Amino acid sequence: MRPKLSLTRKEAINLGLCHGNQIWYDGCAYEVDEFSELKDVKIKGDLSLAYLASLKSLPSGLKVGGNLDLSGCKSLTSIPLGLQVRGNLHLSGCKSLKSLAPDLKVGGDLSLSGSKSLKSLPSGLQVGGDLDLHECTPLKSLPADLVVGDNLDLEGCVSLESLPSDLKVGGYVNLLKCDSLKSIPSHLRDSVRYCAF
Repeated sequence: MRPKLSLTRKEAINLGLCHGNQIWYDGCAYEVDEFSELKDVKIKGDLSLAYLASLKSLPSGLKVGGNLDLSGCKSLTSIPLGLQVRGNLHLSGCKSLKSLAPDLKVGGDLSLSGSKSLKSLPSGLQVGGDLDLHECTPLKSLPADLVVGDNLDLEGCVSLESLPSDLKVGGYVNLLKCDSLKSIPSHLRDSVRYCAF
């Protein structure tokens, strides 16, 4: 008989291979729902849950010391409060993703490309590296206090109507195929690499 999934220890843990609708940990298979119901999980390294079709939510307070890959998790609808990722956060192809937690902090890159249900980003979002919003077609605006440490890719954000005047971007901005965008804040004009204007 396998033990109940428990990741509440103070030390960092590493989850093993994910297969089908199960997560392997410590030699035992657990259902994805058992992982989602946990609280305050700390992962020392990388965590990949990519293409787990049944993953609907993540544990609240999840902290990942490396990269978190949730690419292609088609049933994932939201990102919980308290999520912290020191490395990169991959959410590309999460077609049901509707919201991100307002306190989300990503130390590396944040990829949301192809997130077709994402209509807005939360206030207070901080991304240390690149922010990829390529083909987030319903996205209409960005939060005024958005901080992007490196590049901002908005290519194909056809519903995007404006950019905040206080937007902070450390690298370039890609505005190709942003058909609804009417103007670019003056402080960003030198940062725009691709634009359909």
